[in-house]
Amino acid sequence: MKTKEIHTIIAFALIIGFLFINAKCNKSPFDCANTVYNFELPLKVFPDKDSINIGDTIWLEINESSLIQDGPTGKMVDYSGTSNLGTALSFMEFTGGSFSNPGTEYAVSAFQFNLKSGSEIVHFLPEKVKEFKFEEKQGNYTFKLAVIAKRKGIFAIGISNAANVYREKDKCSKAAFSIPLKETNNHIYLLEQNRPGYIPSGLELTNLYCFKVI
Repeated sequence: MKTKEIHTIIAFALIIGFLFINAKCNKSPFDCANTVYNFELPLKVFPDKDSINIGDTIWLEINESSLIQDGPTGKMVDYSGTSNLGTALSFMEFTGGSFSNPGTEYAVSAFQFNLKSGSEIVHFLPEKVKEFKFEEKQGNYTFKLAVIAKRKGIFAIGISNAANVYREKDKCSKAAFSIPLKETNNHIYLLEQNRPGYIPSGLELTNLYCFKVI
């Protein structure tokens, strides 16, 4: 296997890893309890077209109540006042791969960003990942980010889930937040075209948004 191909596979594995683990802003310094709650905080992308032009904007938005249902029990929980709830967004460009070669390159530099709600945390790999903490106001968790295309290409945005989330008033009752796409066509066929013979699964189907810039 060629060195370049090995590097590409490692890069894609790191991207998928961001979908399964939480970034540093969601790590708690406390380790006094296991995860108590499992919540869902869906994210919407709009307009969810498979093709946009250079200069066009894609919006990523969350606007969900902090009174949220615990998945395993069905109980409604007031999980307001979190200290570290957010996500890490990984940006990749499809460059043509195969079943065994993801064929991707990191692509933060292909976009301009305008954060309307939330706060950014400087990631240790800024060319690969943009990391954000959500904002809480009027009983809702909110996040809104404009992603503006700067050049042509076929791209994907990977959205990480959040683990070890805790509240200031209760640092031990931690929660895990899944952050899947909602009301959004993620154009997964673009991933399939980039990797002939590969079948997307798991978080690729729920947390990966694909699109073209023409």
